Amino acid sequence: MPRRRRFIVSKKTYHLTFRVRSGLPFVATAYMKLIIGGVLARAQRDNKIDLSEALFMSNHAHMIATVKDPQQLINFYQEVQKKLTDIIKKLLGIEQLNLWEGRPVIEYLPNVEDVTKKIAYLYSNPARANLIDTVSDYPGFSTYNDFISASNNIDATVVRKEYWLPSSRTPLLPARSMKHHQAIDFAQELKELAIEQELELKPNSWMKSFGISEEHEVKEIRLSIMASIAANEAAARELRVQLKKGILGIKALRTQEIMRAHKPAKSVFKSFISTMCNETRMAFIKQYNAICDICRECYEKAKLGLVCEWPPGIFRPTFGHVASALDW
Repeated sequence: MPRRRRFIVSKKTYHLTFRVRSGLPFVATAYMKLIIGGVLARAQRDNKIDLSEALFMSNHAHMIATVKDPQQLINFYQEVQKKLTDIIKKLLGIEQLNLWEGRPVIEYLPNVEDVTKKIAYLYSNPARANLIDTVSDYPGFSTYNDFISASNNIDATVVRKEYWLPSSRTPLLPARSMKHHQAIDFAQELKELAIEQELELKPNSWMKSFGISEEHEVKEIRLSIMASIAANEAAARELRVQLKKGILGIKALRTQEIMRAHKPAKSVFKSFISTMCNETRMAFIKQYNAICDICRECYEKAKLGLVCEWPPGIFRPTFGHVASALDW
């Protein structure tokens, strides 16, 4: 079955998520938190996107980003995936690793309410998965503290000092499961081998695409997100009480075994738009189908060597030159 065509629009906000085939590589240990932060900082060193939020669960990642150029978003996630794969192979001392499950999901978030709901969902993930009670306790990689500490200025920027560890410098992991103090010691060893790299976050920049600029508007939206996170966590807490379940807890998370056997219970539905407004959804699908029709026409022309104008935000196939169609 052919893959769904990518359609990404500049100056729009997207939810980016990618997941591994099996196992738990992104454990909430001190050393993995350092590695993830360094990889994101390295991939974002030339500001390919405006990155607002990020959170890594043990087998998948979530990010909210505003696109500057569609190709740069692709470049960003491809670099993140490759660098994480290369480092994990070195940690485990293996030559081959088929880590990722298909292509990342890139969901368009067309309305303010859709973005706020998705950010709240992102930061509620650890509580909803019964890992911890609240995201502020989550020991894995998360930008939650950066989100809550940012000002209400639309251009607020948070700069994190991270440590980029090239795969060529990555040592073998002493053990797949370590006590917390051992993981901290190994993280310190990695830090000494790494290169300092800044990770720039812009928690409020996505609001610009919706015409929001005043501080009181930004503050209201940020407070609504925090309230939604608290409500989601309260609902997860209440459900645990009803089911008589507990949380995994910080101590267990910090000592998780990397690549422990784990198979997702279900496959992920790969949507390309996430919105609570059905009219917006249907209008987008209609626009998307029309663009796909244009792309099919362009494809047939391109096979004949004819010049055609592809729609913006579309990734064109590569063709060889047709000699008879060259302009001499």
